[in-house]
Amino acid sequence: MKTKLFFLFCLLNVSIALNAQLPKWILGSSEQTASNSFHPLGVGNLMFYEVNFNGTLTSTQRIIGNSIQNIKSVGTQDVMQTAVDTITNTVLFYAFIPSLGPWNAGFPVVQPDTVYFAAYNTFTSADEVFGKVPTDGWGASVIESELVRKPGSSSEYYFIYKTQATSLYNDNIKYVTIDAVNKTVSVPINLVSSAKSGEGMAVSQLNCTTGQRWLFITRPEPNGDITLRRCSITNTGISTPTDIYTISIPGNSTSVVAGVEISPTNNYLAVANYNNTTVTKNMILFDYNNVAGTLSNERAYTNQSTYPFVTMEFSPNGSRVYILQGGSGSVPTVIYNCPVVSTNYTVTSANQMTGMTLNSSLTLELAYDGKIYVNPGQSSNFMYIINNPNSNSLATTTTISNFFGANQLLGSGFPDQIDGDRNSAGTINISIASTSTTICAGQTSTLTASGATSYQWSGGSTATSSVITVNPTATTTYYLHATNGSCSANDSITIQVNAVP
Repeated sequence: MKTKLFFLFCLLNVSIALNAQLPKWILGSSEQTASNSFHPLGVGNLMFYEVNFNGTLTSTQRIIGNSIQNIKSVGTQDVMQTAVDTITNTVLFYAFIPSLGPWNAGFPVVQPDTVYFAAYNTFTSADEVFGKVPTDGWGASVIESELVRKPGSSSEYYFIYKTQATSLYNDNIKYVTIDAVNKTVSVPINLVSSAKSGEGMAVSQLNCTTGQRWLFITRPEPNGDITLRRCSITNTGISTPTDIYTISIPGNSTSVVAGVEISPTNNYLAVANYNNTTVTKNMILFDYNNVAGTLSNERAYTNQSTYPFVTMEFSPNGSRVYILQGGSGSVPTVIYNCPVVSTNYTVTSANQMTGMTLNSSLTLELAYDGKIYVNPGQSSNFMYIINNPNSNSLATTTTISNFFGANQLLGSGFPDQIDGDRNSAGTINISIASTSTTICAGQTSTLTASGATSYQWSGGSTATSSVITVNPTATTTYYLHATNGSCSANDSITIQVNAVP
């Protein structure tokens, strides 16, 4: 007879670390065919793919209902955002914009965009539209957007979007509130009305003490300088922008498009100076203070090739910055892997990544698995993967062919995430450690929670302390809801109880 000595403790330290970023993305289909011609304007051109980064990387085509199938378009534009419940790993809803013509230029007539919000509908067993935001103004093309959970809320989101108002460089910036449970969309509120602004937007991580985030936008100045502007995001709304810093760029183009990015480590902010003028500031890097929303120690990254930078992405540990050069067919599209430094830096061919063929690519994004994904551009069926972004390695690998399904092509955009956010409710990272997850009947186990300031257990205990001793009579799961100021997170641990042999 075999004797199982369960009373001999196997000391396990169980700690569940919640990853930053969204575990799932919703991506849209291309506006173009495999031969690089545009789809004819009509119904049936919209398709969406759910990419799951939690575990083995997979792509699944979403089932869409009539409310989406009947929308006239040539495909989806590059601005798409996804709301995900990171506890259950389910998509709550997503925002998409049908493209109404080649690059939505609307030849010969400018056609305005409409932002649609869609979610899975249990009655039709498919994704259906539950709300929309019609845009107005000249062209009214939605050229930048952000989706952020309302601070202190478990189900409401702010969708912030920029449209062209009266001309190519004169814009409106508005936001709506979306209730992910009741599937409602509020009336738009103006943040900027008919004013010049760059394409860049960035939202900071949530400050647990103040209960607010910061929204950063840019304004190109008549002399080529770039002014950074800041809005406060709280549970009562988003404030109008205030100017906080002007970057002096002598000789810069007056029609500059400036992108903004905040590092996952929450201590750097970068601005891409996208222009066709030879200048010494192609990207500007700052030290960033998330409490005050302030910038310091300006330094410039100068592109030795003189081509403009369109966007950038930081590595998970903030030691590297990946800079995308391109944005148009007249500019060679390449990616540079550069160190994050405290002084001025010159970007050379020695920083250029290898193994990628990019066609006017506009997007690279840090994902849930800690890798950076690169969208090759319109009419692609795969993504490039930078496998170890914290390294100075210049090598990459590609995904399998037909990643999105046979003959299915990807649009040019990825979701614009809030880098570094660790969970759906805030930015704290809690964990539970146990002296043992397997005990015999009659024995105890001590559970220790960390990462927050207050704790509430449920399931097998109703205690409110960080350390509890449990004595379950049967296998039991203990659930934890932890908070730190306005931030909260959930975790659980199961204690297996075996009969005494």
